[in-house]
Amino acid sequence: MARRHRALGMATGVIVIVAVAVLGARVWSRLFPARLEKARAAYELRDWSTAAALARETLREQPGSIEALRLLARTQGRMGRDEMAQELFGRLGDQAMQTEDLLLLGSGLVRQDRAEPAIAVLEKARTLDPSHAETLHELARLYAWLNR
Repeated sequence: MARRHRALGMATGVIVIVAVAVLGARVWSRLFPARLEKARAAYELRDWSTAAALARETLREQPGSIEALRLLARTQGRMGRDEMAQELFGRLGDQAMQTEDLLLLGSGLVRQDRAEPAIAVLEKARTLDPSHAETLHELARLYAWLNR
């Protein structure tokens, strides 16, 4: 009988510890947003350097984070660091590319006077989202520059 009560007490204790840990993790994450969430917020505020620094820190802790890699690539593209952005977008892979990624990759190619690859990338972005304003603007500028 005593063994049964001891086992029941231990099981209850484990359940309480797990519940406190889960609850604590949820409360902690709400009080202190994850670094990647802070990086996204900085990006939305156009604070490219802060977003890049936070994305790098996230990648050091979570090397496989696709979202941190995407955010770092985007910040590099926004800051005109085209070679670095192209390398990072290459690591991201074609299948994971979103409209904004393609826009920034294409814009970098335009800055490098690589019109034909830029057209291909920007047209792919337009296919993904036909109403993406930045993509349409960049394509219109490029076609005007090429007299097309």
